[in-house]
Amino acid sequence: MAIVLPQAGSEIGMKFDIQRVPADGYWSNYWLKAPTHFGNINPRPTPDAYFSLFYASDAPWNESQFRSERFDSMLREARGLLDSDRRKAIYGDMQAMVANEAHGDPGPDRRHRCHQRECPGSGAASARWPDGLRLR
Repeated sequence: MAIVLPQAGSEIGMKFDIQRVPADGYWSNYWLKAPTHFGNINPRPTPDAYFSLFYASDAPWNESQFRSERFDSMLREARGLLDSDRRKAIYGDMQAMVANEAHGDPGPDRRHRCHQRECPGSGAASARWPDGLRLR
């Protein structure tokens, strides 16, 4: 990214000040503090775990700084549902919200991007989560 970003940006007149920071102290000195950073989010076992850790307004690892009362409400609702079809639809809508409104990765390994014919907000996003739950 440190090579590609400046090259691609220069084609449209953008300039980047790439700063390599020490690995020692990265988590305490740079992560969630620097204006921009690149990292990797490993898959989580359920959509609830993923959304709760990374996109809820009070999420401890909310790298995107995404905040939405509607999203938080949907997360609480989905968490308490026994109706798996309704829960899947809510998670699909939440995926579309993250893809369209947050400035970060909308899901585990970027595997669950909404199909344009189905999103945004239809609840028909396609995802394959590590636990085998398939959202359609």
